[in-house]
Amino acid sequence: MRDDDGVRITGVRASFYEMTWGVAITPWPTDKVLKNLIFRPEFRWDFADQPVFGGGRENQLKPGMDIVFKF
Repeated sequence: MRDDDGVRITGVRASFYEMTWGVAITPWPTDKVLKNLIFRPEFRWDFADQPVFGGGRENQLKPGMDIVFKF
């Protein structure tokens, strides 16, 4: 995302980017009920062409996870 005027996110004129890597894990694929349980861990990398993140950094890496149960 380009914020050429510095009005959208941080008040800094910058270009922002992100990449996300994740997987979907079904730990019990043969179980009648638990086959519907999915774990989805991920890493998100945010980066910019200016130091806009905490501590004056130009990038940050954040882990995340969600759990889904399909009905």
